[in-house]
Amino acid sequence: MVKDRYKKGSNISSRDIRRLSIYPNMPRPKDNTTKNRPRSGQTIRIEIMDVDEKERGIGKYRGYNVIILGNATVGEVIEARIKSVRENTIIAEAVSYGDRDVEPF
Repeated sequence: MVKDRYKKGSNISSRDIRRLSIYPNMPRPKDNTTKNRPRSGQTIRIEIMDVDEKERGIGKYRGYNVIILGNATVGEVIEARIKSVRENTIIAEAVSYGDRDVEPF
C-alpha cells in the first residue's frame, strides 16, 4: 500500500517527480512591487493638482492617487504623512504647507 505513505488528497505522481527530478529547485523571483509601495507613517511631498467638493487636495505620487486631508490650494507643494494605503489610493494628512504662513488645522 504505497498510498498510505502520503497525506490524504496529495498527488502521488507530482510529489515523486519533484523529489526525483534532475533539475534543481529554483527560488522564485521576489516581487519588487511591495518593496517600493508607500507605507503608512511615511512622509511624502506632493503637488496639489485639484481640489474636491470637501476641500481635500488631490495629487499623484508614483502612480497612486493621493487625497490630502486638510486645507489645500491648487498648485501648492505639500509635505504629507500617509495615513492609509489602499489599492491605488493614498490617504494622507498635511504636515506642512510649504511657503504658506498659515498652520494646518
